[in-house]
Amino acid sequence: MKISLFGHGKTTLALARFFKKNHNEVKFFDDQFTAFFKDSEGFLCYPSKDFNPNDSQLEVVSPGISFTHPLVIKSKHLVSEYDYIDSLFDLVFTPTIISISGTNGKTTTTEMLTM
Repeated sequence: MKISLFGHGKTTLALARFFKKNHNEVKFFDDQFTAFFKDSEGFLCYPSKDFNPNDSQLEVVSPGISFTHPLVIKSKHLVSEYDYIDSLFDLVFTPTIISISGTNGKTTTTEMLTM
């Protein structure tokens, strides 16, 4: 999958490592970049103006980037980094809820469940 990350910060860098580990093609786009380069981890980094929405299957935007930014407006498959991370937990984490009620034995039952 071709993934574009908008913003080159700590969280998007962590996402890039995750995507790369799962065999995805990752590109960063950021206003601070004036020309193409590879960062210290080998990720491709481009100026924002070089983003092509037809060359991306998923765009993940950093919360520091306004939704009126040209990158966001041109995007076709946009998700915020927080929503993407949250969706990962939906896939791998299913919370279990146990309710204990009644007149007698709630404390004992609760203690037994925590062992």
